[in-house]
Amino acid sequence: MHSNRVENLFSALDEALPPADPFAPVTVIVGSKLVARWLSRELAFRRGIAVGLDLVTFDAFVEATWGDAEARAAGLAPLDRRRLGAALASVLADDVIVRRLPAVAAYLAAAPAQGDRAGPRRVQLAEHLADLTWSYALTRPDWMPALISGHVPGELADDDTARWQAALIGAAIARLGGDASRWAPLPMLPWLRRRAQLPPPKLAAPVAVFGMSFLARGQLEALTDLAATTDVTIYVLDPCEELWDDVAGRGGRVAGRGGRDEIEAVADPLPLVLWGRPVRDTLAALVERTSGDLDGPFTSSGGTTARERLLDDVQRRQPVASGGELAPVAGVTVLACPNARREIEVIASEVRRRLDADPTLSAHEIGVWIAGDAEHYLAQAPSAFEAVGVPCHLIDASIDDRGRIGEAVLALLELPTGEMTRRELLRVMTHPAVLAGHPHVDAADWVRWTERLGIVHGADASAHRGTYLEAHPGQFHWDQGVRRLALGAFMVGERAARGPALIGTSPCAPEELRPDQQASAATYALLVRSLCADASWLADHAAPLAEWATIFAGLVDAYLAPRDEEAKRDLERARSMLAGIAELDVDGRRVGFREAREHASRRLGSARADRGEPLASGVMVAPLVAMRGIPFRTVFVAGLDEGGFPAADQPSPLDLRRVSRPGDVSPRDRDRAAFLDVLLCARDALFLSYVAVEAKSGQPLGPSSVVLELADALAPYLGAASSREALAAITVRHPLHRFGSPGDGPGDGTDAAVLPAVARERWGCAVRDALRAHLRAAGHPIPDEDGGLALLADPSQHALRVALAIAEAPLGKPSDAAASRTLSIANVRKFLEHPIQAWAQAVLGLDELPDDAVIEHSDEPFHLARPIRAGVLRDVLAAQLREPARPLAGLYDAVVADLQLRGQFPVGVFAEASRELDLQLLETWRASLGPVPVGGATRYGFGRAQAASTELLPALSIELPAATSGGAPRIVRLVGQTELLIADGERRTSVITSLGKLDAKSPYHLRGAIDHVVLAAAGLAPAGHVHKLLDPEGKVLTVEHAPWTVDDARGYLAGLIGELLDHPHGYLLPFDGLVKALAGAAPGSSRHGDPTGGLGYGPIERRDGLAPPDDAHAIAARRLGPLVERMRGDHKFERSRGGHK
Repeated sequence: MHSNRVENLFSALDEALPPADPFAPVTVIVGSKLVARWLSRELAFRRGIAVGLDLVTFDAFVEATWGDAEARAAGLAPLDRRRLGAALASVLADDVIVRRLPAVAAYLAAAPAQGDRAGPRRVQLAEHLADLTWSYALTRPDWMPALISGHVPGELADDDTARWQAALIGAAIARLGGDASRWAPLPMLPWLRRRAQLPPPKLAAPVAVFGMSFLARGQLEALTDLAATTDVTIYVLDPCEELWDDVAGRGGRVAGRGGRDEIEAVADPLPLVLWGRPVRDTLAALVERTSGDLDGPFTSSGGTTARERLLDDVQRRQPVASGGELAPVAGVTVLACPNARREIEVIASEVRRRLDADPTLSAHEIGVWIAGDAEHYLAQAPSAFEAVGVPCHLIDASIDDRGRIGEAVLALLELPTGEMTRRELLRVMTHPAVLAGHPHVDAADWVRWTERLGIVHGADASAHRGTYLEAHPGQFHWDQGVRRLALGAFMVGERAARGPALIGTSPCAPEELRPDQQASAATYALLVRSLCADASWLADHAAPLAEWATIFAGLVDAYLAPRDEEAKRDLERARSMLAGIAELDVDGRRVGFREAREHASRRLGSARADRGEPLASGVMVAPLVAMRGIPFRTVFVAGLDEGGFPAADQPSPLDLRRVSRPGDVSPRDRDRAAFLDVLLCARDALFLSYVAVEAKSGQPLGPSSVVLELADALAPYLGAASSREALAAITVRHPLHRFGSPGDGPGDGTDAAVLPAVARERWGCAVRDALRAHLRAAGHPIPDEDGGLALLADPSQHALRVALAIAEAPLGKPSDAAASRTLSIANVRKFLEHPIQAWAQAVLGLDELPDDAVIEHSDEPFHLARPIRAGVLRDVLAAQLREPARPLAGLYDAVVADLQLRGQFPVGVFAEASRELDLQLLETWRASLGPVPVGGATRYGFGRAQAASTELLPALSIELPAATSGGAPRIVRLVGQTELLIADGERRTSVITSLGKLDAKSPYHLRGAIDHVVLAAAGLAPAGHVHKLLDPEGKVLTVEHAPWTVDDARGYLAGLIGELLDHPHGYLLPFDGLVKALAGAAPGSSRHGDPTGGLGYGPIERRDGLAPPDDAHAIAARRLGPLVERMRGDHKFERSRGGHK
């Protein structure tokens, strides 16, 4: 039975099924569980109840039917795919067998790891060979008698790969025990039954096959055997009513209306030629085996869209009529999206729009098929559909898409063969599934402690044996870090400046803890100790797979905890899958950890589950694979990216099927057949989507080849001269953000699916931009979020609040907490050097070193970064100026020893190489300074300080004007420390050292200038200021600063800080550009040789779309001008006295 509509096939099946009888169920073989679910639902709708049905997949049917009591009595033993893989892995562990197979021996010997180094490769090769053997049993059943007996099929006699594959397959079958001739992969069970001279099975009721996109040769032979005793009806979704065994084109065709004898040459429609080979070969084989017993209720759509007319012509196997009426609409829409996340958002929005527009359309009548990387889309679909208020359910979602339980288990199993690096342990310790069992801890604390403790790799000192770190047993490993953390619970640490504590004769630097952190620190230490101990034991353990199953389940129980009921179910599912490894223990062989872990990883990685009730809980979202031809009124296919779908025809180099046979289905043909099923099953509308922009370069990308082929097929119906023109006519391009205006996207920017919420967002953005433009033009500051809400709270803005869907706006002035904030002196200086980086740090709260970067750092320091090294050397120089009697070498060694003890400085040969260079540099700097009064060197710290012997002062409070009219003034607490200061009467001199050569326009001048203005604002610089810049060659640049009054200094800081906080700074104006603008020249965007292109170092890493500001000269006059006009001496900053140069 064949038809172009699934509904017709279902009606024929319903008519053929006997009345429901729960005691005599009728067997229906289905292509997938999803098809089974659809059949059950439709039969329940049609009959009122769906009972008396046994809906089974083909493999389950073969096992139950051909493995009946008669077969078991004859000793027939079907072998499932997993046990076949386990048996092959056992054979690959037999050195006697492997030595006879040079290619296999060489592959296993190439494993890089120690211990059971070949274990993972054994499992990988065994699983791959098991898959190939299964495919041979389905498509080359004539090979299998020879292969399972260890011999090479005749047509492969000269194939070396076939020889070792046959040897391994034969040995695996023999290893399972019993009579080797009685064991075979499950698809071979019908052949095995024939070989045992048993009659074909006979069923009490007819058998139906439904939802199979195509049938392999082994499946056809099984059904042929069964048909000798039982009625078998196969229902095939077929696009063409004719028998179309010649897809390349027909030499002639009998014209239906012009006379039966009239012959006309006709080319087949493109969908048949390009996508129809699997179903064509299956139909040809069925016609041959049934002697032409073929029937089919075909239905023409009679529609007016180009897609419907194309399918009608495909049904009749006729080309498009020349000169015919053009289709008014395409019936297919291609959605070109900027990224995958936006793609699923666009689909969800379009679903909601169609549901709102058509009251007869229900969510369960909409299907979203995912081509390409299904896991990525399935993970994002729930949130995208939730955002538009549409329910959805997922088919075949990874068990890791929600609670990430599988990810946690795999991270645990990586530890025993790792190097216990920071990344490896923190990946486990900070995983949500682990933290769920410890609600009292803060993962950010754990990351910060690990960094401060200098932990990078190794469980303890023994991990560093045989390396240069062996001479430094107290650094860089987890054991020393845990000990330091434990000591910090009752000993003072670095802040007390008392130096290291002595534990016996070993120095130790306690990491001081607050009382409220001690419980978290205890959990941290316990978890580290436990993970290290378990990893060490697991790495050396060997046991049968049955025992490993128990061990792995125990690891899950010990370390992972659920956060909610859904996570609890996922945890139990993962635990049961690990326990299922015991089923693979075919011979009780002891295996090492690596081999056992490979089995566990493969089971967890391939595990899939449904989320929600299939075909009932809203929109269906499922991977696009064959055997899932079910109809929907509206269909979406996502992920149709260029090169991502259909799959490439790149067979495994181990696949012996090098010559194609009729009925073979390549991965590419399989995907094309699935796409053809989707085309046949879309009733009202079909949407095809893809990512049209390359993520990094922004270059345009094209869609999948099947989209281009469909556009080519639709072109004549649309009146398009080419497939390119047809594709352009059916493509809708979407902007990067859902609230972006249509013109923000590539191409024409047309947006056909604008929800009311999205339209409101777009309008809100337009209002925001207009408000900012108005305030900026009037010279007013741009309010932050709280300030904007305060403005909207005015009674006169009630209508605007309603239009913006702001339910409640804060009334009155913002709270005191919102009116005060902290800002560092370094951030203010950074604003003059690289405004966009300072703004990102101060306003956006972006950190230069996020937690992810700290976690990934798993190497001991080989050298210090330039800023850190400069700080260390400045501290040593400051210590020598305070204690001139102590030699620089001794002071340097003391500072370095303390840093090494904390894991923050290189050791061994790397430290020795740094020492010579650093001491030479320190001597140069000290000589350049000349005589310094004893006790005259100090530093001031406002609110906080990092360097030792810093004189701590209260934070400097700077008052800024209110952000809104009538609001309270804002207070910014300026914190941080000055450079090294040398007192000279009422004036102080900032000593600023540089690791690189200086020039008279160096940004290092800002350090002295900012020191001066901060000190002046605090009333500590009544007589002005001096700063000296020292470079590695002994060059000294001295600059004197005319005094600020306290009010002027505070006013300058208030203006500078207000500009930083109240205005956006999305432009490029590095310090050298600021200097040029001050002199009246064009600022430029970067200097020659700048690796950051003018951005500077910080959280912003790309300069795309950034350019110098139009008002650069005014900016320079405001920010840099007041500093430069007070500077006299060795600098070359200039101020423009007239027009711009």
